[in-house]
Amino acid sequence: MEIKKGFKYRFGGEFFERDLTSLEENCFWAPNYIKLNDPCETLVFSDDIKLQAKLFANLFGVKEKGLEPFNIALEQLLERKTKLGIYSLSTSYSHELLWAHYANSHKGFCIEYNLDTLIDKNIYHKFHFLSVVYSNSPPAIEAKDVSRNTDQIIQKLAATKSKAWDYEKEIRIITDTLGENYYDYSAVTKIYFGFRMEPKERDVLMKRLRGRGIEFYEIILEKKSYKFIAKPVTDKYKDSIPYLFEIGENDHKFNYEILSKTYDSYNRKGIIHIRLPRTILKKELEILAKDLKVKLFKNADKVFMFYLPPKMKKDSGAWATSHFEKGKFDISIKGMSLKTEERFITEIKNETRKIMIAWLDYEQYASSKIILYEDKSEYILETSRQDGIKTKEKLLLVDMNKSRKYCSLEKNKHGEYMEISEKHTLEFYSTDGKYKEIEPLGLSYNGK
Repeated sequence: MEIKKGFKYRFGGEFFERDLTSLEENCFWAPNYIKLNDPCETLVFSDDIKLQAKLFANLFGVKEKGLEPFNIALEQLLERKTKLGIYSLSTSYSHELLWAHYANSHKGFCIEYNLDTLIDKNIYHKFHFLSVVYSNSPPAIEAKDVSRNTDQIIQKLAATKSKAWDYEKEIRIITDTLGENYYDYSAVTKIYFGFRMEPKERDVLMKRLRGRGIEFYEIILEKKSYKFIAKPVTDKYKDSIPYLFEIGENDHKFNYEILSKTYDSYNRKGIIHIRLPRTILKKELEILAKDLKVKLFKNADKVFMFYLPPKMKKDSGAWATSHFEKGKFDISIKGMSLKTEERFITEIKNETRKIMIAWLDYEQYASSKIILYEDKSEYILETSRQDGIKTKEKLLLVDMNKSRKYCSLEKNKHGEYMEISEKHTLEFYSTDGKYKEIEPLGLSYNGK
């Protein structure tokens, strides 16, 4: 995509709240052509193609009834324009006429989008991106257009305008979703305040969009010219909690990482995997779940959220889930609770035995504390599950080239065994190879 940035002028004033709410909700409104200000939108001619069809029919002896499939296809093509959503942008943020016409005589503001993030990396909708073609006459639909479904057809139907509009330097996002269309919040990179925008509205906008990493500018008039330029504005809320990846207040604040997110627009279903810095309380999970739903999957009917603590692998299930369905959340901690985790760590720190390495296994339904300790020159791996069940297994110390590792003396009845790598990672194997590993706790033990 050659054009990297797109700019949307917003009216402000009486529509300020509407425009700001759309930004907060990470969406734009894409109406069909009837709602646009140019009455000639989507004007195309099809007379020539109908005449061509009749001539070919006569030439090959096809009766008029035989043209019905063709005529139906043509009408369906022309009808499609009523179902296309159109979001109009410009390639300029400093055009004085655009500020006057679309930003309330310079009292509104202008949004800068990163088009790569807005369009190509959008998981919520599929967009067509086109530069408007300006012409002296409306385009004509040709026979080859009837059987195609390409940007070239959409160009004729929804991105061709009279040359009288070419000063706008317009680009368009065409979508099959009329009305609200969602995008990743990071697509909005800058906001430009109009030359006459009210200081109070500027402050409200910065406050409600705080933590998103947006840069703010004000439009000023260059001295001794008609040229408008952008001047950086200090963000009053620069040190606010980041919009995503951090939540909570004061001592309860924590960061998190989005491992993956997908969205099925047909079924309005989202799936997300989150890496937590630690296990958290159920009430904290509820806050995070609601935050993710609003910010990433606002229009989803179903969202499946999976949470993993620091040492848990993504393919090992989930420590907790907070699924949204039928208008409500079902929040469940399936692995080790925060209270159990704290108890296990306290027990490890208070151990009187010669502890060599310790791990916490957060696997759902089978969470446990695992320690390796030395007892009379023997190496014992002890597993204590959160339900109170405890097992022990002797391990063999194997000296390798400048390193040491421990392994099971023999496989269990299922052909499974364990090894401890030289980096103290606890690894689980079966006949199909390694299927699980647990990183060691970063603690000091009495055995070290």
